Amino acid sequence: YSAHRGYVGLTDSGRLVMWGDCGLLDTVTAAVEAQISDGVVSVAVMCLELKCVIVAVKESGHMVVFGGGVYGTNIADPVVNLTDAMNFGIKAVTMTGRSFAAVRNDGSVVTWGQAGGGGDSSMVELELADGVVRVVATFGAFAAIKENGRVVTWGFPAYGGNAHMHDAALRDVVDV
Repeated sequence: YSAHRGYVGLTDSGRLVMWGDCGLLDTVTAAVEAQISDGVVSVAVMCLELKCVIVAVKESGHMVVFGGGVYGTNIADPVVNLTDAMNFGIKAVTMTGRSFAAVRNDGSVVTWGQAGGGGDSSMVELELADGVVRVVATFGAFAAIKENGRVVTWGFPAYGGNAHMHDAALRDVVDV
């Protein structure tokens, strides 16, 4: 995974490795190192300018979030210090350039980050409560593909967060 001027790798044993100047190494505390040394199954990286945030999804379904300074993703920010109610059963995380969306094993989605860039999914909350297979992202919006082939979007309209305007065409979709 590219991280500005460096890289983040995921080994077959589930350990994250970082090299280059990815603006992250100073955020890896002993506690974070212990959490990313094994059991990581997927990774998402978001970088803007010299700041990067990494979300590592563990076998347990919990996320480890570190880095900071990107659109409300400072580790001290309570939005990123996920509550236990948010941080369970996660199977995949996707990022816009501004926000995060995590798909849970039960098919529901949890979001956080800059509200307009997809961090606030309250307008489509009921549609994201179950049946989501995958979430993809542009720089400013998310699209969720549901089991029934329907596509649900949210975020900045200019980045594709306005699929409701094309609702009739976004049915029976198998991939985005």
